Amino acid sequence: MKENRGFERMQTACRNQNVHVLLEHYIQSCYESSDDLSEQKKKSKRYSRFPNLAGFCRQMRIGSRDLARLSEEFPEQIDRIYLSLEDEALNSGLAPALLSAYLKRRLGYERDFDKSEEQAVSVCFEHDIYGDGE
Repeated sequence: MKENRGFERMQTACRNQNVHVLLEHYIQSCYESSDDLSEQKKKSKRYSRFPNLAGFCRQMRIGSRDLARLSEEFPEQIDRIYLSLEDEALNSGLAPALLSAYLKRRLGYERDFDKSEEQAVSVCFEHDIYGDGE
């Protein structure tokens, strides 16, 4: 099976522990052109495109399976990608509903509870909580 160039490039970056260079290049490409912004907006770092995992993978020309393969071999490097994109998302000014959806679905913050496994919480007190403090 012939590897694609994007995968090979990511693999080399992971091996050399400099995947952050590729990620920073992608994030910087998402900012609006500074020529188009007022001084106030320049300070707030507005995006013309929201930096996200799918966009990074697209720029690197890899897919989710490629990323999964890399995470098996280089878990620390791939974790840095996820954390950096989480930081960008949290500081992006996205609407809370969009931010929540992004964090849950793309960065793995979604809990996969099977409804049949849900359990009720039972709280038991061995003393009279209504009588406390009298």
